[in-house]
Amino acid sequence: MRGVPGGSPPGGKHDVADPALAADGDVRIRYAERAMPLLAGLMARFADQRPFDQLTIAACLHVTAETAMLVRLLRAGGARVGLAASNPLSTQDDIAAALAVRYGIATFARAGVEVFTLVDTRTWYVVANFRETQLRHIPFGAPADLYLLSQPRRHFRGTVVGLGWAVLPENGTSVNGLPVVERSLDWIRLAARFPVRIKVENPDDSFHLGASAVATVQGSFWRSAGR
Repeated sequence: MRGVPGGSPPGGKHDVADPALAADGDVRIRYAERAMPLLAGLMARFADQRPFDQLTIAACLHVTAETAMLVRLLRAGGARVGLAASNPLSTQDDIAAALAVRYGIATFARAGVEVFTLVDTRTWYVVANFRETQLRHIPFGAPADLYLLSQPRRHFRGTVVGLGWAVLPENGTSVNGLPVVERSLDWIRLAARFPVRIKVENPDDSFHLGASAVATVQGSFWRSAGR
């Protein structure tokens, strides 16, 4: 959480799945209040002392009955509070509705709905699909030459850090999570392609998630090229 100077408490601003669930959520929050007497006592004290007056506090938390007590505590202390869900799988829609409707807290949380995606730009990888006949010539740690389609004249260096051990078969499988690598032609028997993970050694701001690149790996017998 981070506190910054703010104004009066917000009202009416929220994004929840179903405001009609507020009554059910309030029942659960009140149950949590009885089970958390320390926070309940602090809430009464903070309502008198107002230690968070003139502060805006943004919280990114699991939206549950227990964390609702923490948010109510901040609000009781005079803070202007905004709440966003930290995990869509743990978000409870009735709690989010109660916080927004019954307690006037700016709540942005929906179960199963991602709010945003974080991209770690400190380390970049290129995933190149190589024919199954080439894999035996691509050892772990092999150097690679990389070129982005958006910057075809710029040369980047890479190192092979992983070889794909499985792809989704054409006739399907009961195993979930396998990568799907399409073959180019259906009427000709083509070698399957497997993903090879290459760590970029000298990335810059040219890299973007999902961009296209060409990778040439310096294998044990010849240079193998993949896209």
